[in-house]
Amino acid sequence: MWFVDNWYRRVLNRPFGYIPRIMRKEGVQVIHAHFGPIGCNYLPVSLSLNIPLITNFYGYDLSVKDIINQYQEAYVELFKKGKHFFVEGPCMREKLISSGCPEEKISIQRIAINLERYSFRERSWDGKRPIRLLFVGRFVEKKGLKYALRALAQIRKDYSFQFRIIGPGE
Repeated sequence: MWFVDNWYRRVLNRPFGYIPRIMRKEGVQVIHAHFGPIGCNYLPVSLSLNIPLITNFYGYDLSVKDIINQYQEAYVELFKKGKHFFVEGPCMREKLISSGCPEEKISIQRIAINLERYSFRERSWDGKRPIRLLFVGRFVEKKGLKYALRALAQIRKDYSFQFRIIGPGE
């Protein structure tokens, strides 16, 4: 769908492609944008359709200098006209407030699992089978993959393990 919308915008010179038309036809009642720049991009659609825009901020959108510089003015408008904003925790909440977002428009929505819903089950290990480990995440520094690799390098002579890595990036 994204490819078609990009083509529609380029070829037919429509700023938001066919998305607003479909939203109107389907009776969309809210737009939920993941990441600040996406919220900025869809604010005009939200305003033109007179439907609320909710935006999640996750991290890069408030911490990467180039992104902050590029969207600084757009964020001011987004904070004024966006309906509500979600962040992962108190630190991101404070960053959003210091960026100009009204406190009353911000809610914390955790994206991690609630560990209290899962009971611990002790397992046994015969010392022979490889321990299976899994890393899932983007291959960027803040996800900590290099620290996992360093730790495993330190124990590789003492333990047999399989380390699977799933994620995008270099």
